[in-house]
Amino acid sequence: MSTNDAPTQQSRVSTAPQQSPSPSPSSKSSSPSGAEQRQAVLQLMSEMNFTAVGPHAVATKLRALRFPEHRVRELLVQLFGTPPVLNTADNSHFRSATGGTGISSPSWVKLSQPLYNSRMGVDHMAPMLYSLVRLIKPANTLEIGAGYTTLHILQALADNAQELALYQHLHTTDSCRLWPEGAPWCVEEFVNKTSPAQYGVLHSVDRLAGAKRVHRIAEQMGTASHLQLHVGDVFGAQMEERLAALGAPLDLVWLDFGGGKDLGRIFELLWPRVRAGGLIVIHSTLTNAYSRLFLRSIQPWLLPGSSANKMRRAAAGQGGGKPSPEQPEPEEEGAGPPELEQISLLEPAKQLQNSCTILRRIGLDYRDPPIYTLEA
Repeated sequence: MSTNDAPTQQSRVSTAPQQSPSPSPSSKSSSPSGAEQRQAVLQLMSEMNFTAVGPHAVATKLRALRFPEHRVRELLVQLFGTPPVLNTADNSHFRSATGGTGISSPSWVKLSQPLYNSRMGVDHMAPMLYSLVRLIKPANTLEIGAGYTTLHILQALADNAQELALYQHLHTTDSCRLWPEGAPWCVEEFVNKTSPAQYGVLHSVDRLAGAKRVHRIAEQMGTASHLQLHVGDVFGAQMEERLAALGAPLDLVWLDFGGGKDLGRIFELLWPRVRAGGLIVIHSTLTNAYSRLFLRSIQPWLLPGSSANKMRRAAAGQGGGKPSPEQPEPEEEGAGPPELEQISLLEPAKQLQNSCTILRRIGLDYRDPPIYTLEA
């Protein structure tokens, strides 16, 4: 997306010229006039993603443009909803003195280090999960295996909530539009469907005592409100009860429990609870034998018509249609969509913990998203 496609925040920012006496040459050189301020703000809107960079970076830019301090604070209140705390000691979303935010902040990196272990192989996987959560905006996420990635998912959920709050405010003032042409940017049904402060929860299941340390660090980071920690064995008798208690379907599942031979059991347990269009992301799948066998076992579900065949098997009393690589069921051409889509990614420089597989549920109840534009 080009910089000119950033959503406008114009009505949140008072762009009316400031009422002030005609500046003398000396005063004009120290701060821009009202008209110059208006033009500078509009230019910043086309150049900066305010939600991503945070108030400190915006304030630094405005001061560099010689905005008066009282005007800087007015604009920050209009842009971010509340008077921002610009002290870098404030740990809310970890905005550093250089404008870094979220997982890029030195404060955040320092707090997360006790949970980092190179043997876990998530040095690239963790930021990828952060970006995935930021992109798809899941309301309900399940993680099996708490640790370093948990902190990244939580930070993404917290940043999503902040972004949705900004979009919601812009939408209520009819300003969630592209600048300068004014085309709509926000999807009203999504932006207004829930309270941003309560949007996004991570249910994290782990039987290790270290899971409680994850919660303590999340509290320090200010993201623990998005975490529901479930300490126990994923294969214990209470697991099905826990899943049933979640209520809403799962938008995203992250599996990182180190048990490739148990993937089939977990998959059968979770798959019915994933919404149409939802994702299951599985760590370390391509270069260990057990996980490779699991991937082979779900190949029949990638074929056209597998969703319809699964429903027919269930209706005929033959169970949920567990795939069998030895005896795959013949598929009827054009009989409906596949049950799932799959993509696997490999880190070729590693021997261990070097890959992931993303499964996207389709099925008969899946519907494509609306078409909003002709192109772009």
